[in-house]
Amino acid sequence: MSKLPTKMDQPALSFGRRFADFVFGKVALVCTFLGMAFLVLFFIRIGMDVSHWFHEMPVRIAQANVRATEKVQKFDAETAQQLESIRLERDKKIAAEPDKGSLYQGLPENFGSYGRG
Repeated sequence: MSKLPTKMDQPALSFGRRFADFVFGKVALVCTFLGMAFLVLFFIRIGMDVSHWFHEMPVRIAQANVRATEKVQKFDAETAQQLESIRLERDKKIAAEPDKGSLYQGLPENFGSYGRG
């Protein structure tokens, strides 16, 4: 059975080779810890951003909901006003031309209100 090679079995390395080996080991160690430091900073920053998101976004969503509700209410008011003007115009036409009034007979008073009364 052959014996495993040991450090004593290897030929002596030159000074340049030993120095490069030493420097590479230290640089690799520093790079490893630097990478881990960047990873820790990355996760800290992500955590801060997520925290900011969950504190800021509910307020912004509430404000957006208020603006959307106001727009819908304004649209409903304008639509109701337009429908009322259309009804008034219809009633004027019926009053002006009584012989054509039969076209409008049988229609409910709130015709065109689409269930809004």
